[in-house]
Amino acid sequence: MLAIFLYILYSGLAELVAINKLVNRIGNPNDIANLALFLASEESDFITGQVINADGGILAQNAAVPQVKIKNLSWEF
Repeated sequence: MLAIFLYILYSGLAELVAINKLVNRIGNPNDIANLALFLASEESDFITGQVINADGGILAQNAAVPQVKIKNLSWEF
């Protein structure tokens, strides 16, 4: 839902957020659904007591510091 919101209203912001993630894209509901299916399957029977961050790798780097330079950024009111 957040991905749709960002693409519709803030396409430039969505691109900036995607660029600053390790997977270079905005997440979608299928990413969470696939994680839930995996955790419910026998393939995950050795995983216990873990917090899994499905965030596209944004926590693996300093998200507060953009990894790209923004060119031609202007605000019009």
